[in-house]
Amino acid sequence: MSDDVTEYRYKTLGAHGHVELSERDVTCDTTSYLGRWKTTTPYSAIEPHPISLWQTPPITIYCGVGLGFLAVVLGFVAFGELRSNAWSPTSAFAFYAVFSVTTFVLLIRVVRNWSAEWIMFPTAIDGHRIAYIKTRRDKEAFDAFTVNLKSRICNAPSRQDSGEPSDARESPS
Repeated sequence: MSDDVTEYRYKTLGAHGHVELSERDVTCDTTSYLGRWKTTTPYSAIEPHPISLWQTPPITIYCGVGLGFLAVVLGFVAFGELRSNAWSPTSAFAFYAVFSVTTFVLLIRVVRNWSAEWIMFPTAIDGHRIAYIKTRRDKEAFDAFTVNLKSRICNAPSRQDSGEPSDARESPS
């Protein structure tokens, strides 16, 4: 039975969780700034055509603004320290310069991961969906997991019994 289970884990600044595929259903456990939810849904209740949504969590914006402000302030303080000592570097200048550069590097990292792409599979259950996030570092795992999930949804026993086409259209990506 454990051979039938595939799991996808994701973690971003605004959300983290995992989605687990079993033989008959999918379990989604997600925690974000909006809250935490855990659901188990049979494949036959899931639409095989996902929806894509790009989102920037507020915490990412706050971190970006804060880091940008801190990088500029530390840069000016380092420059002022260097200027006040007749342009000869001191340990205080080195301290401010190193932290200014470090803050700038962190700012670049936040901006590169500014938004996340949520993939959502609507379900027959009102207001419910299977949702997970594509992150930059695990794109291959994400693509493989999405293909596997779509395949399991299309090949669900009750979906095949009802005569629905197994893969009528491709998702818009």
